[in-house]
Amino acid sequence: MSIRTKLVLFLVIICITVTFVSILTAVTVASDFAKNSTKQNKQQVLTTLRKDVEIQIKETIEPLLNYANITQYLLSATNEEGIEDLSWGISSAFRSFSTLGFIDIFVILKDGKTVGKDGLIDLEFPKEQVENILRNEAEIDFYLPFQFQDRNTIAFFSPVKDSDGQTLGVLVALKDMNFFQKLIKERQLGNTGYLAISYKSIIIAHPNQQYVGTLDLAKEKGTEPLGKAILEKEKGEVTYNFNGKKVAFFEKVGKYPITVIGILPLSEVTQAANRIITSGIFAGIIIALASALVALFLSDSIVKRINFAVEIAKKVAENDLTVTVDMEKMGKDEIAKLSEAFKTLIDSFRQTVAEVMKLGAQVTSVSFMMDELSQTSSQAAQGSKETVQKTALEVQDIAAATEERLHINFVSNHLHHNILVETSD
Repeated sequence: MSIRTKLVLFLVIICITVTFVSILTAVTVASDFAKNSTKQNKQQVLTTLRKDVEIQIKETIEPLLNYANITQYLLSATNEEGIEDLSWGISSAFRSFSTLGFIDIFVILKDGKTVGKDGLIDLEFPKEQVENILRNEAEIDFYLPFQFQDRNTIAFFSPVKDSDGQTLGVLVALKDMNFFQKLIKERQLGNTGYLAISYKSIIIAHPNQQYVGTLDLAKEKGTEPLGKAILEKEKGEVTYNFNGKKVAFFEKVGKYPITVIGILPLSEVTQAANRIITSGIFAGIIIALASALVALFLSDSIVKRINFAVEIAKKVAENDLTVTVDMEKMGKDEIAKLSEAFKTLIDSFRQTVAEVMKLGAQVTSVSFMMDELSQTSSQAAQGSKETVQKTALEVQDIAAATEERLHINFVSNHLHHNILVETSD
């Protein structure tokens, strides 16, 4: 497998691995991220709704807390005539309250009697709220939904006090609960989500009117997790299953037992996560393709230079030292450094070969000289040998002649001696 193919495969495999890891990570965190992102976006809607509900409640209870015209009638409401006067005072007060959207008002005396515009009436209000006001445990309280004349209303309770601050009775003002419904209709949550409002765990505003005043979140099996969370926490997020899986974000309204709720189908949240995953997949594919193109470009640049170096190496291996390395083609990276070293090696080879050739020429010249000297020496040796042999022969001849002469002299001397002896005798 060529380097180019290996490099391309290596980069593509890395990109695929990174993409795969990214997708796994996206699968793990995308849902939570989408939920958090959705929560942040939807929380703004909830916060706005909470503020509007709080403003509506404050604007509603403010006239109740500041109204003191009934006090004088309560002081004398100990007999039938006093009750009639109180009824007249209530009628007078109602004319003011009706302009503020109240549908009726009543006064509850300490003895439990309820007085309306037409005198004593038989109408039972929640005892808990009434007693909270009479015992001065709250400046304002309310209860909903309160059924009045086949209508869902909200009952506000406030104290009626004398000049000494003593509570003489409880002023009850009823207002149609539809103003909560109007608040949620003015807003939209996501594509398929919706808003709701609860009093404690009872739904008091919902896009589906059949749940208003009838659905208790804490008692319904599917919504029980949401109902319990609303009763226990100031704000939070709950996933539950009621007519499909849903995610609910909730937040209490000030110090009141009212909670605004944003409900979003879980499918819409997961769609956001799926979009993130899909985007990650497409991004990974694009990155892989881009990396492949980059790998092709880089490998082409690298392989061309490597092939160029290989061709030079082959020529050098074939004893062709005339090749040259064009450094401008090799760039300035590590391959260029390798080529530069290769060029230095070729130059060194050329220098070495040149020196060897020069030395070879010198050796040949010396060899010729040695051959000539050897021949000369051989001829000289042969001449010397012949001279020695000739000299030896001559020496032998001289020796022989000398020996012969000595011998003659000896014989001559001997004969002469003998002659002398004989003569003397």
